[in-house]
Amino acid sequence: MHYYDYSKDPWNSSSFSNTRFASEYGYQAMPSFITLSKISEPDDWKLNSEFSQSRQHRGGGFNEITNLIKLRLPLPEDDDSEEFYKTYIYYSQVNVKPLITS
Repeated sequence: MHYYDYSKDPWNSSSFSNTRFASEYGYQAMPSFITLSKISEPDDWKLNSEFSQSRQHRGGGFNEITNLIKLRLPLPEDDDSEEFYKTYIYYSQVNVKPLITS
């Protein structure tokens, strides 16, 4: 089973189906800033930059990630800043590590 449901809270264990085997849970996260900074320039460090958009292969992917982040974590106000980009990357990674109890 592959599980993809961006409408449910990834921090709530009841959001996940009970299954005998789940090969992956499909919450998307961005690569680390250190990785991205090696292949980009400061002008690229925005979600709406050509660089970021070219790396996002899922239609509406950044909207889904943003909605999941906003369920639990506060993003900086200025979405056009380097601080926002770094925070967004980190929070996207934190968000895909939900606490699953059985």
